[in-house]
Amino acid sequence: MSDVLVRPAVIEDAPALALLVAALRAHQKDPIGHLNEAAIRRDGFGDEREFDILVAERERRPIGYALFTESYEPAFAARGLYLADLYVRPEARRSGAGRALIQAVAAEAKRRERSFLWWTSLAANAEAHAFYTAIGASTHDVRAHALLVDVSHFVPAETARS
Repeated sequence: MSDVLVRPAVIEDAPALALLVAALRAHQKDPIGHLNEAAIRRDGFGDEREFDILVAERERRPIGYALFTESYEPAFAARGLYLADLYVRPEARRSGAGRALIQAVAAEAKRRERSFLWWTSLAANAEAHAFYTAIGASTHDVRAHALLVDVSHFVPAETARS
């Protein structure tokens, strides 16, 4: 039996979550510091919440987290959840924390009457791919695309001058 507890994050978790987020970003070689304590408080617990977070802990110490948002798949007219971040500290891996976090997000999807849970992973992250295969996730080869939106690019030049 696992000694890992998964629970919804509370605002007091923001400092510990910021450290876990930074560790994930460093592992993925992403920029660090954007999803900091203040952003977690504002966007995870503010009036206009942008995401939900679950915390995995052992002996009352956070060892991992799952950050997710609502999603929609127009091809199937289906509502789901997008698992944006899943992270477990390296020393706590293989403890059941990752599996418990995904199970908890899936349970939340079911509670919200959502029909799927999806996420992405870096192509080179073989350890994560093996884990996702072990829990029964299907894998699809896709490419992710991002557009950083600066609205001034979408405003006609004559409108921008007035």
